[in-house]
Amino acid sequence: MHPKLQRVLTDPIILMLSVLFVLQLYWVVDHWKRAPTSPADVVDRLSRGERIDLPVGDGTTIPIEAPRDENGKPIDIKRFFDVSGPVIEKKLQEEEQTFGPDDPRTVTARAGVAAILEYRGEHERARSLAEKNYDIAVHAPDMPAAARLKALQQYAEMLRPGSEKVAAYQDMQTLVIRYGAEAPDEAAALLGSMANEQLQAGKLDQAEISAQESLALARSHDQIVESQFFLAGIQVRKGDYAKARRNAEAILAKIRESPSPSMQDALVARLVARIFAKMGDAARAEEIQAEFKFAPGQN
Repeated sequence: MHPKLQRVLTDPIILMLSVLFVLQLYWVVDHWKRAPTSPADVVDRLSRGERIDLPVGDGTTIPIEAPRDENGKPIDIKRFFDVSGPVIEKKLQEEEQTFGPDDPRTVTARAGVAAILEYRGEHERARSLAEKNYDIAVHAPDMPAAARLKALQQYAEMLRPGSEKVAAYQDMQTLVIRYGAEAPDEAAALLGSMANEQLQAGKLDQAEISAQESLALARSHDQIVESQFFLAGIQVRKGDYAKARRNAEAILAKIRESPSPSMQDALVARLVARIFAKMGDAARAEEIQAEFKFAPGQN
């Protein structure tokens, strides 16, 4: 199993953010007004082994399928949420009793409970827990940078799209700068999400700057691919095809470096082909599709 998938399946916060990332990708390329389906729908359908054919705005679709286990069966992501919920809720209660509800050591469990509540559709309860973590992350004098930035991002993702969410991300910039060196990939992920929200709000110049800052911080393979994809997609939307082409080719080069391409790599490669098609280069788009023929469900 791909290392990132192993990490995702042991952390409900990362898992939910990963599902949201899949939906964000399509916005960057195709300027959707809303996501085609909810994260819970994606989780449920993929866990049943279904293929989801997501429309990409021009009458065509791109399929995504669940990653497979060592026996070739779809990973039951839904079961992970269902089974882990009571366990994480109990862990949060124990930590709050041991350390106190305002202790940074309670943040990870609380974020896990919030992610599970969001999956269940209990948005207000989930947002309340995420807001609690946000207050701790902002005011705690001693807290791991990675946990602090994850808490900030989860809170922002709970907010309504538009001015509320854009403003929240902008308020976080000071903390991103302060803790970016200690937790570069978490900071890069937060800035990438900020770029996506600015893009949705039509703030293209600000979105490009945020995406550039995200790419500059990114260190891991997956985060570099993600950040550079956001940057290329924004540049296409701005009509700056020369820069978009350079970044798109850099993404493909990065994917080629990986000895074990991830599900994210497969999805991004398909969408990079879509970027070239949008720029009017159908021949290059076909070349990319021919080169990056990942097996269905590859992990």
